[in-house]
Amino acid sequence: PSIFDGQYGYCLGYAAGALVAAGRTGLIVSVRHLSEPISKWQCGGIPISSMCVLERRKGLEKVVIKKALVQLTGPLSQPYRAWVAVRDRLALEDLYRAPGPLQFDEPLSLPMTLSLELSGKLPALDTAGPAPRLYGSFLFSPRPLGRRSCLEQRLIAESTPHLGFQWSSPRALIGESTQASMNPNLDALRTALPSSFGEPLVEVEPRRGTLRAVRRTARWEELPLGAKIGVVFCGRQAPGGHDALFGMVDALKETGSQVFGFVGGTQGLFG
Repeated sequence: PSIFDGQYGYCLGYAAGALVAAGRTGLIVSVRHLSEPISKWQCGGIPISSMCVLERRKGLEKVVIKKALVQLTGPLSQPYRAWVAVRDRLALEDLYRAPGPLQFDEPLSLPMTLSLELSGKLPALDTAGPAPRLYGSFLFSPRPLGRRSCLEQRLIAESTPHLGFQWSSPRALIGESTQASMNPNLDALRTALPSSFGEPLVEVEPRRGTLRAVRRTARWEELPLGAKIGVVFCGRQAPGGHDALFGMVDALKETGSQVFGFVGGTQGLFG
């Protein structure tokens, strides 16, 4: 992942951990003001029902999140209008940008196959550490520090590198109730998503200084202590996924909460 992917993933995990610990579920984590410096990013949660519409799929009405299509008119059409303004030149000139590969501050690390081709020596394998254990039908093999790569060991030894500042334990700002303004059939949506329909917007902020002034309809909530939160990755690997775990652990470390993984992924969760 890029540096931005890592920072964004960290914030998503931080907000997700705070929201779950606060008992606020049925939300999609959001990060606003991404074009601003990191110190001005605003994390929170949006009720999934407020983003849904009813669409006919295979003859049945289904609750789905409205597709983010290219807008040709209206307030969200700026990207299309910007392209229209230069498309005649784009048809005649090579004006594309080639940013090149992502650059990081990591030392050069040769692939194992190339290293073997150059030196012919396989690094000694670390045999110390706990033996593999069976969890149901899954074999769990712990990886102690000595078995990890030089890069992994360096990252573990360093403090969290994702943000330019360290956030303290967060609190939640509960805002106004939401409505699915894009969907005229609110009764059907309320029936399909009863637990999140009309739920409020939630913002997540670290404790730093005094509470900022908020609307009369909003209120602050502190996170409860000792929450237990399980995390499972569904699907393929994604850039910033482990940065999200960093953020979640950092958000909960001062509340005495615990974060758990599931051996076997989704099969381990449901099995």
